[in-house]
Amino acid sequence: MNNIQSALEILKSNSITPLTEGIASTDISTTDEIVSRVISQKGIDSLAYQICDVQPLHGPTGAVFALNYDSTTSKSTLDRANVTVSEDTPVNTNFTQEALQDLLSQFGKGGLGFISSIFSGISSNDENTKLLANMTTWAKNELTLTLTAPGNAETTSFEVTQKVSELVLDMNSKTFRTLDSFVVLPQKAAASFMALGSYFTDDAIEAGLFLGKKGKTKFYVNPDPLSTEAFVGLHSEHKLGCSSIIMSPYQHTIQQAVNQDTGNIYMYNFNRYAMTLSPLNKVNNEILRKFTIA
Repeated sequence: MNNIQSALEILKSNSITPLTEGIASTDISTTDEIVSRVISQKGIDSLAYQICDVQPLHGPTGAVFALNYDSTTSKSTLDRANVTVSEDTPVNTNFTQEALQDLLSQFGKGGLGFISSIFSGISSNDENTKLLANMTTWAKNELTLTLTAPGNAETTSFEVTQKVSELVLDMNSKTFRTLDSFVVLPQKAAASFMALGSYFTDDAIEAGLFLGKKGKTKFYVNPDPLSTEAFVGLHSEHKLGCSSIIMSPYQHTIQQAVNQDTGNIYMYNFNRYAMTLSPLNKVNNEILRKFTIA
């Protein structure tokens, strides 16, 4: 989590907090605290922050480099992937300035927790939706896993774990990267893991969509209830440059605008970032896979 915390600190310094009009001068500092809380909470709740290598950008564009070794030719190549920050428009939170002022007046600093949870949830949902869409496009499609006993949680957990382990080993078969990995499970398969509390041997506690850790693999649940696909990739917190996906936060802004029809002032959440498939992802040695669980 160290690289994530460092990225969050840089993101905080790059963020803009113009949300000050209409708030008492003694409470102006609370706008900075709202943004700070939102950014910090994203590192816990957002699936993108949990399974990606988080590397912030100081500008709207950048690049990621990776040294790829070809075992057949015994030569290395330096590969590049361009990084471009999204140009998303602000999202209306439907949270009025009056509601913000009322919460701060009634609960003081305690109201910040409620406000930041709303804004953080909006940002995390946006990040997770785009992450899943990108993984669907980027991941190499594997054969469908047909469960032998779908109603048996123990058998299902074993068969899914075995499939995931086989894919992780295959990702490292030509050039070893890392055995640290992640899997995002569809909700029906995740239910089997949740039913076996003793299945996970790691005592690490994480919030959000984290289920637990088995061996070197962290298990997460897909927030999309209709998905039947499982995604498997590499993510090492100890060996930088070996993760399947790079998450590049750039700027987080809370802004206000007047609705021309009602005259109400609404709060808008503006979250800019980039997601990039690692240059290590080469044909015939893809480090991001997906398979359907039937």
